[in-house]
Amino acid sequence: MKTKKKSIHIAWISDLHCGALSGLTPPRYQSDDSPQYAKPMYNWFLSEAKKCGPLDLLIINGDAIDGEGKKGTIDLLTSDISKQVDISLECISQFNAKKIMMTYGTPFHTVGPLSYENMIAKELKCEIYDTLFLELNGKKFSVRHVVGTSGTPYGQPTMLGKALINDLIQALAENSESADWVIRSHAHVYCEVGIDGRRARITPCLQAPDGILGRRLTTWWYHIGFLEMTIDPDGRVHETQHMLPIEIVRKRNWITL
Repeated sequence: MKTKKKSIHIAWISDLHCGALSGLTPPRYQSDDSPQYAKPMYNWFLSEAKKCGPLDLLIINGDAIDGEGKKGTIDLLTSDISKQVDISLECISQFNAKKIMMTYGTPFHTVGPLSYENMIAKELKCEIYDTLFLELNGKKFSVRHVVGTSGTPYGQPTMLGKALINDLIQALAENSESADWVIRSHAHVYCEVGIDGRRARITPCLQAPDGILGRRLTTWWYHIGFLEMTIDPDGRVHETQHMLPIEIVRKRNWITL
């Protein structure tokens, strides 16, 4: 007798960058140096996480912490990795998830004398992967942190489309099945593409566009939030985007000589 399938309720979070002043930070970890938006941003996150209700699965798709500051600590709330891990664990705990899975983020942020995200995975008692290949109610998901980024206003969908095609070609080379969904993060934008019935997403981030990071940003795209999905027993996927409304405004100050 076959077990009747149930819908699978899942959330995807990434790029929390806990430990950075601009990263996701619970109020009790905030300091006098914390920016004014730190508390309302966290309160928004807390409210949205609660809206998800019980989850079958929470996936943390890399860069949960910011790291020790390899090129300087001016943007850090703390360079203490153990404290960054504690901050990330408190953020993650706001979701009511039966199971948690992780992927590795960028080595610049998450690798030093050891792989810091292993510390988080150990505390959560969860598995962590370079690339996670996951099948949920018949839909195959390829989940990995890094995706190519583009500095042009029209280029990011191309980078995501490249990841989608690369997955298809790699699957052919490995004599394996390709993914129905390709999930990436890293770019700090939400993006979606689709081709030939396959779909791809870049998850939004949970770090504000501020500090040294903000200096490097172009003004066209930046998205704070996370994704929620329900995969029906027949494989249909329903997506909810939890997005913090932000407006990046830069005034040009013309200097006359």
